[in-house]
Amino acid sequence: MATVRSRGVYGPQSGEPSTIESNVAERIMLMCASALFTGLTPRECREIASCAHIRTFARDELLFMQGQPVRSMMLIQSGSVKLTQLSANGSEVILWMNGSGEAMGMHADSPSCSHTCSARAMEQCKALVWEYTRLQMLVAEYPQLRKNISQILAGRLKELEERFREIATEKVAKRLALALSTPEAGRQEDPRRDRDLSLSGGIGPANGDDPFHHQPHFVEVGGLGRSPAPP
Repeated sequence: MATVRSRGVYGPQSGEPSTIESNVAERIMLMCASALFTGLTPRECREIASCAHIRTFARDELLFMQGQPVRSMMLIQSGSVKLTQLSANGSEVILWMNGSGEAMGMHADSPSCSHTCSARAMEQCKALVWEYTRLQMLVAEYPQLRKNISQILAGRLKELEERFREIATEKVAKRLALALSTPEAGRQEDPRRDRDLSLSGGIGPANGDDPFHHQPHFVEVGGLGRSPAPP
């Protein structure tokens, strides 16, 4: 299969196979374990990986910003990233916490798509990055990749719907008690657990059970959710 290879994965020197091939093997293993590449063979993953380049993001660096045009898709190799969205009044809500093997920047095929949220590195991160034009070529060449992207997006939408139903029917005090039961100091971070807590504590009603009740301004609490800002 003919694809355009990027020097980002294989490196500028082709005469150093030991280190380079070892790095490539690690990335292929990461891809094969990711839901984004389910159903693709290691050889196909290698071809797709050859079209990516590696980027390193510093702690607190923005990977992309809400409202910006979608220019690439990323697969996190190491580190963790929080995805947030701003409300009309400027409050920040944590939607997801993504870690190694999870993809970001997946959207429909429209070339005019914009990011619906912002992504910020919680620690130093490395990611495989596919430019949008190359991604379109890969999706056309590997239909399974298109299918996987659609399934991941559908799964995220379903999860958000379930979370919204939960927060619209449960008391806020119960959610806050869960979020604050484990002290931040000294705890081992689990991006998936944080994602669940941020969704259950960071979206929805703040004054009882009515999800449409007027809400005061909110701030984040330890990265796990939101609470009313102090007067």
